Amino acid sequence: MIKKLPDEIVSKIAAGQVVEDSSSVVKELIENSLDAKATQILVEIQKAGIKSIRVVDNGVGISKKDITLAPMAHTTSKISTLDDLSSIWSFGFRGEALSSVAAMGNLTIKSRTTKDRHGYEVIAKPEQTGKIAPVGMQKGTIVEVIGLFSKIPARKKNIKLQSTENKRLISIVSSLALIHPDISFKLILDNKTCLNLNTETQRERNENVLGKFISDGLVPISYQTEKIRISGFIGTPQLSIKQKTRQFLYVNKRLITNDSLSDHIKSLYGTLLDPRLNPAYLISIDLSPDLVDVNIHPRKEHVNFLTPQIVFEAIDKAIKPKLENKNLTYSFNLSPKMSNKTAFIIKDSVTKWSVKPEKLASDKILQVDNTFLVTQTNSNLLIIDQHAAHERILYEQFLGVFESKSKQLKSNPLKSPVKITLPIVEITILEDNLEVLKRLGFEFTRSNKTFHLSVVPDLYRKHDLHQLISELVNDLRENNKRIDSLSQRTLSYLACRSAIKSGDELTDKEVKNLVTKLYKTKTNYTCPHGRPVLIEIPLSQLHIAFRRK
Repeated sequence: MIKKLPDEIVSKIAAGQVVEDSSSVVKELIENSLDAKATQILVEIQKAGIKSIRVVDNGVGISKKDITLAPMAHTTSKISTLDDLSSIWSFGFRGEALSSVAAMGNLTIKSRTTKDRHGYEVIAKPEQTGKIAPVGMQKGTIVEVIGLFSKIPARKKNIKLQSTENKRLISIVSSLALIHPDISFKLILDNKTCLNLNTETQRERNENVLGKFISDGLVPISYQTEKIRISGFIGTPQLSIKQKTRQFLYVNKRLITNDSLSDHIKSLYGTLLDPRLNPAYLISIDLSPDLVDVNIHPRKEHVNFLTPQIVFEAIDKAIKPKLENKNLTYSFNLSPKMSNKTAFIIKDSVTKWSVKPEKLASDKILQVDNTFLVTQTNSNLLIIDQHAAHERILYEQFLGVFESKSKQLKSNPLKSPVKITLPIVEITILEDNLEVLKRLGFEFTRSNKTFHLSVVPDLYRKHDLHQLISELVNDLRENNKRIDSLSQRTLSYLACRSAIKSGDELTDKEVKNLVTKLYKTKTNYTCPHGRPVLIEIPLSQLHIAFRRK
């Protein structure tokens, strides 16, 4: 039997589309503050937002007359007619966000305009007018959410580990701060200040949020017509990584995703970029609201361009001239990048991977294309990937060091410590995992937002150490997990970075040593990422192929 749902259930279903987790609440509340012309925004979070979320701004405030209406569904000061939907310059409709939040938790609003002698406080009720009371406060608005998802406990499943949710919160606040350098932002998580940005230039904001390493690799772009303006920065090819965590795309200052546009931007790099990697960029697109549809997604995270050709042509003219600069030529790294398979997944499949190949029948080993080693057993032709083989050897060596308190990799102090600067959202990841790296021979000191790498294992002394640490942290960030549950992933990454590469010419002694050590490993069928280390081809099949049988 079909029946009409009660208004209370309808409101919660609608709210669930807007309020997915703590970071989506914070995003909505910050955008409300931006709409209110705030120049200072404070965000305070307790217990990943489940206990409380508090956003304070110094914006224009809400009048006594409007404050009781603001948290009610379908109330807004931004829209009067249907035509207004196609000309929205604001980030959102304060009432729509607040009513959704009120449906999920206990919401209190305090606000004061410049015209009022004091502020007003209301405990929000999505479906009815809340009681109003006077309150002493500065000009602006304070929105506080207590017990997020307390009204819909099942929604708490969207909140993962507290550390994971905190990283999301840092990520969303820093992403919004990036495009608003003229606004000060402060983020406090469980009484710890994670972000404290004063008003500054765009270059300064880039460095303070993304770190000096990334900021220095950003090239400014600009292009403008009567209909559209492109501004921002693109990263040099050296900043490209497997993940898309260094991509920031804004339309009318709204952080969005658009797969077609992202793919197009990547295509402009052409042969400058390893096809497995994604470029870094911070691109702001300003255009008339009637040329973009921001209402296709409940949280307005995805947009459709109504005249995409205008946008794509403008992007081309902004980016192409910069990429033609010969100073951007990229020196490709031949070492394989990490796949999604982690070492411990493979290790769990003991039966499948514990089978050893036959013993070698000959000491003769041929290096082919400076990549593969070819030899034979009594019944098989054996082809070994030299990089994958060395990676497996090093991984087991690192694993032994990591699991043992007595073993350690040979390490020595650097003549000059290497300064490591990271995006704010990645600092916590490295900070949480310094102990594991220390057990492997890496030692850091911390000074504010900068780490100084002073001791490294001898294996890595000739590496670009900033790039090594930066890419490691990015790899861990992609998984949204702490290193102590992904120590094998860390070890496999470091093994990959120090292993013999495809293209390295080896002496006869090095070849023999590599194969000998490979046969002593516990699991020599795959590298730590799941790629084959060796392939066996039955000699009988060779005879058949050459019609000898």
